[in-house]
Amino acid sequence: MNTTGKIAKINCILIFITCFLGLRAHSQFNYVNILDGEEKLTIPFEYEQGFIIVELALNNALPLFFIFDTGAQNTVLLEKFYAELMGLPLNEQVSIIGSDNSTVNVGYISRRVPFSFLTGGSFEADIVVLEEQKIDFNNIIGRKIDGIIGGNVLFGSVFEIDFRKQELTFYNSSSFVPPRSFYEESIEIIRQRPFISASVLVGDKQSDELKLLMDTGAGLHFLLDELSDPSIQMPDSVVDGRIGEGLGGNLGGFLGNVEKLKLLGQDFDNIPVYFQRKDTFLFEELNTNRRNGIIGNIYWQRNRVIVDYAREKLYIKPYRRKKANFRFNKSGLVIFAAGSYLEDYIIKYVSQGSAAANAGLQAGDVIVSVNNWPKQFLNLGYINKKLSGKDGESIKIVVKRKGEKLTFNFKLKSRKIKI
Repeated sequence: MNTTGKIAKINCILIFITCFLGLRAHSQFNYVNILDGEEKLTIPFEYEQGFIIVELALNNALPLFFIFDTGAQNTVLLEKFYAELMGLPLNEQVSIIGSDNSTVNVGYISRRVPFSFLTGGSFEADIVVLEEQKIDFNNIIGRKIDGIIGGNVLFGSVFEIDFRKQELTFYNSSSFVPPRSFYEESIEIIRQRPFISASVLVGDKQSDELKLLMDTGAGLHFLLDELSDPSIQMPDSVVDGRIGEGLGGNLGGFLGNVEKLKLLGQDFDNIPVYFQRKDTFLFEELNTNRRNGIIGNIYWQRNRVIVDYAREKLYIKPYRRKKANFRFNKSGLVIFAAGSYLEDYIIKYVSQGSAAANAGLQAGDVIVSVNNWPKQFLNLGYINKKLSGKDGESIKIVVKRKGEKLTFNFKLKSRKIKI
């Protein structure tokens, strides 16, 4: 096996997952033709915790589940076991660099791997196979995840995401005609990833030239990279909390209001957005991609979306005219699914000073019931939805701690602190 020293960088930020996967290698990944001569191809997907999940047959034989991620540069197989099982050649070794800027993993490039959708359509793509999975995506999303479909598969294609029907439709780029009823916006493709222009007003500082990554691998609405632009500075009053976990460890973050955010013909006034602290992402990411933030699925799910990589165009059509408020977890809890069937729910993190922390909940507590619903009738999506209710909504959680059952009651509350 060729173990030529090439370097990959994977900067994973999980909210509860968002992944940006990049590869610095002398050799290029091959162009992928998903349609293979057809005019269009429609693929069903599952939508869990703000993530688009499609089923693919690896080597046209082994069914696996992949996150559909426009924010990832490359396609990744998380389990090396599957590559060995299918006899995939692992051609080039790469070093994985986490958000702490130190090597934490090893992967391999496997060339021209056959894939097929279970509803029809097949293609070949170059992929990165991880030597060891450092993050358990299954625990974070609450269902089985085997890989990530990235930009090297999507580059050059035209596809539509219909969140209501939960369908992905790929169109023949040469004959595609954009629908007149959709709003049209130019995008920029950098390293096989789409970027969108936006303007933001934070306090008295405004920028009209922000570059936000369209990231369907992010379970949030908007995130801004602090200090990537002089206009992006966290407001004085924010909600303290963890954004998630990355390959380099815990990633801090805050939720604070900005006076105005404008993008894709829409204005958002006094809207809360996530701020990513400057020390939680690779310095190189800012220099090479000039990224000021991301737009995730919690925003995209409000629209039908068409991405035309070939012409660098984006088309959107809102499902409803009135913009509803975005919902956020107000409990201060980060909860993971665990167990062989992901039917156990463990409190991974409790934000200091939050409603849950003041009630006495602790990291490591195992959930028995939520609002009198036993864990057998729960899933991670339901739990997080209940914790994202209105201010003042009552939450009752029963947990096991060191073999003892404990009951905790608290009310959801938006909590702000001073920086």
